Amino acid sequence: MSTFYSRMSAKFIVLSPHGRTRFLQSTSLDINVVPNNPREINFHQMWKSYSYKNNDPSPGRLMGRFFQKGRFFHKGIWRKRQVVNAPVHCECALVLHFLKKRGVYPPLNYIDMSKLACYSFWLLIRCLREQGIINYCVRGTLDSFYFPWKYPSDEMKACLSAKQGNVIEKLIYEKLARMYKRHVLSYRNEMHGMNSDRRPLLDRDSPHYQETMSHIHDIIARHYPDQ
Repeated sequence: MSTFYSRMSAKFIVLSPHGRTRFLQSTSLDINVVPNNPREINFHQMWKSYSYKNNDPSPGRLMGRFFQKGRFFHKGIWRKRQVVNAPVHCECALVLHFLKKRGVYPPLNYIDMSKLACYSFWLLIRCLREQGIINYCVRGTLDSFYFPWKYPSDEMKACLSAKQGNVIEKLIYEKLARMYKRHVLSYRNEMHGMNSDRRPLLDRDSPHYQETMSHIHDIIARHYPDQ
């Protein structure tokens, strides 16, 4: 699987119709291929347990609002595996390819896609932007996690130093942890009859809800006793 992109050798855009015609006649269009072969993804040792919880089709399944609606969980096709092959999402490969080739015909800062970005990609470029590494932006995120999602580790190593790569990876984990902690604390406040400024995003319709959230509640109590 490869990612294709086009590049115009343009430095500016002419708004006048006549000027635009002359401008386009003097430009060239290149089509480039970014290699993106599937790679192994090793699941966490607790994956099978988690997958059963996420396979619940009700709106209240674990992090159900954020996972793409169970299409990959149906019939348990993934629960039978500990390792799968998947490519890096094309937009990730594209951004990191541009970063690797920085200074060589830099693209426009806005990267257009046929749909809103998945949350994983949006979070990745957000962390890169916060560190001043890139200046690219997209038009928004679907707030959904698509499974499976391959972290672009090889691409990151090719265009960032080891220190930068570690900082970005740590930032991603921290942001995910804060998001999940916020949802769990919202649930705990609800369970304790307290008012919360945030609407709880986890419903109580799932048969796994009480079991899973009670377990997470214990984890939060141990690690965040002052919350």
